[in-house]
Amino acid sequence: MLPMAVLEALRESVDKASDSAFGENKRAVLFGTVDSQDAAGQIDRFVARTLATRITEVLFLKMASACAAGLKLSDGRSVFLKIHAGELDLDQLHAVHDAQGFLRERGIPAARLVLPATEFGNGKFATVHAFRSRGDRARAYHRGTIEGAAAMLARIVEGGRAFPLRSSIPDMFAAGTSPLKARAPGIAEPPPLPPAERASAVLEKVKLHGQAISGDRVIAHDDYASRNLRFSDGEVSSVFDFEALRGGVEPVLVGRASIQFINEPSGVRDPAAAAVKFVRAYENSARRMFEGEAAAALDAGVALSVAQFCRSLVRSDGARDEDAPKIFANFMERFRATLGREYPKNPFI
Repeated sequence: MLPMAVLEALRESVDKASDSAFGENKRAVLFGTVDSQDAAGQIDRFVARTLATRITEVLFLKMASACAAGLKLSDGRSVFLKIHAGELDLDQLHAVHDAQGFLRERGIPAARLVLPATEFGNGKFATVHAFRSRGDRARAYHRGTIEGAAAMLARIVEGGRAFPLRSSIPDMFAAGTSPLKARAPGIAEPPPLPPAERASAVLEKVKLHGQAISGDRVIAHDDYASRNLRFSDGEVSSVFDFEALRGGVEPVLVGRASIQFINEPSGVRDPAAAAVKFVRAYENSARRMFEGEAAAALDAGVALSVAQFCRSLVRSDGARDEDAPKIFANFMERFRATLGREYPKNPFI
């Protein structure tokens, strides 16, 4: 049995992570209950049953498309526990973990799998990785952050070229299928969000045209939000969110990664200029420049991320739906102007 103080900290973390209009729904889907004390007990029992140890400290706990927790254990280890809502099936999870191991074998920082997908309860599975807590947390406006992240992405892409791509790795443009988007039985309908039809229409149009992009598919990491990066001894790696590992066309992946830094209030004064700096740093590290079809694909990757960003803006309180297309158009115009070279114009931008 966990000490009361640790169990209470775990319960408070569950409460805080799901303290929103959708919080009860997340708990109900993941744990089969809205009772945060019950949810904390389920996490405690899973760790004891599968790792033969106990939790001594909760480093963090978040709920988005799954429940993610950083935990210190009584045997001295620090681990990352992820309870999957069902956004990936077992074959997909195994494929992602195989890709991580493939990269680790080639000296690229990637999480070490401690426990493969194991039944958690309530029809859900959980995985455990070694927690990469080493390194300094950086922001996009910190010196060297963009260059370091771009160089690491180039290493991941190059190292992952030989990985045997499988259809089970989620496609770059696949629609989100997180069960957390559906309302759990017995949970009241949350308050309606501000209208986002126009922003969603922009995103769907970009995704539709993006599916036609051809080129060699590679393994890369899709989540380069600076809040998820750590820097140490010239290396940079993602702390968590391992299902962001993707197979896709290289310039599209780079385009998406180039603006991930703006997904938080990081203090970047000119996000378009930061995106251009990321692209240039990537090209320098990869020792090749995107031209022709590859340049158009890069534009599509940037456009997809900007469209997602615009949609998230109009879904936040106080944002105006009509602002989304303006933000989208202004960013893409600034991106091309700052890049300083001619890009083929895409008909859907």
